[in-house]
Amino acid sequence: MKKIVGVVLILSLLLVLGGCQQAETEEEEFRVAVTTVPVERGSLTISDRLTGTVKASKEITIIPSLPVEVVRVAVSAGTRVLEGDVLVELDADNIAKQVEQARANYNAASLQLATAKDNYERTARLYEQGAVSEQQYDASKSQYELSRDGSYEQARVALEMASDSLDQAVITAPMDGVIGYVHAQEGQMANPSAPIVSVLDLSQMEAGFGLSEKQINQVQVGETIEVYFPSVQEEPFMGVITEASPQADAMTQSFPIKVIIDNDQELIKSGMTCSISLVQQMEDNILLVPEDAIRYTSQSNIIFLLVGDRVRLVEVEVILTDGNQTAITGDLEEGESVIVLGKERLNDGSLVRIIEEEIVK
Repeated sequence: MKKIVGVVLILSLLLVLGGCQQAETEEEEFRVAVTTVPVERGSLTISDRLTGTVKASKEITIIPSLPVEVVRVAVSAGTRVLEGDVLVELDADNIAKQVEQARANYNAASLQLATAKDNYERTARLYEQGAVSEQQYDASKSQYELSRDGSYEQARVALEMASDSLDQAVITAPMDGVIGYVHAQEGQMANPSAPIVSVLDLSQMEAGFGLSEKQINQVQVGETIEVYFPSVQEEPFMGVITEASPQADAMTQSFPIKVIIDNDQELIKSGMTCSISLVQQMEDNILLVPEDAIRYTSQSNIIFLLVGDRVRLVEVEVILTDGNQTAITGDLEEGESVIVLGKERLNDGSLVRIIEEEIVK
């Protein structure tokens, strides 16, 4: 009997010891895999990003005076030119013929005017002598004025324009710069109602933005501002606000501003998209954690701090967030380790193991 009791006691002791070992193993298995980052102290800024377009601050477009044939195109888009360089040549012979026709019309109008003037002066003298009626006098005066201010003036202006066109048969660059576009082909007719070529000065660019009624009071003329061109470089260009309208645009209801940007290397091209940032809210000297470190609940916002191999639950107040970094206040200090990945499976006091490159499942 004693042997049986001894055996039972030994078996019971083994079962108890085995259970303890199993519990310890299970506890180790329930360590949650997490990643951490240190709590930082710094500044957080929330900005509005505004998009605009840029153009050359100085652009000259050239419009031909007469619908004549283009006989030579000397440049193309992107050609660098100096003031006086030949851009386009028009049919000078055709223009000369139009000048001769305009001169003939002018001579005819001049003769008509001279005749009307002589008739008016003669009739005026006769009217003073009482030899003609007032009606005849008024008619001669009206005919003279109509000829002077009508057909003669029109002929004079037409001749002047035609003569100028002859001088402009060879279109030259009005300034140093780069050709923006050329809307001309040899053998085609020039269109007097449309630009034929443009010359750009790319050394300074002009960017335009539309601000809301809350934003317009954040800027002032003369202020330096960073302008971003993502297609050119990551670093911003420095611009100066030269105009800030106090009146909203009737179409967009936004307040237009103009920013001038130095472009000595001509990296910025006319028509590129750019952006500026206007600060809306800023917190300085405040504790910062990643937005992913915060667990939002209906009752509170919490984070988990690493203390040894366990975590401590801390309720925090969210002051400001930009979607990546979040400014908070609460019972924590700079340099403490906050849990980022794995926080969803944690409770106050949970055991954890720190991982770096493993994927938290």
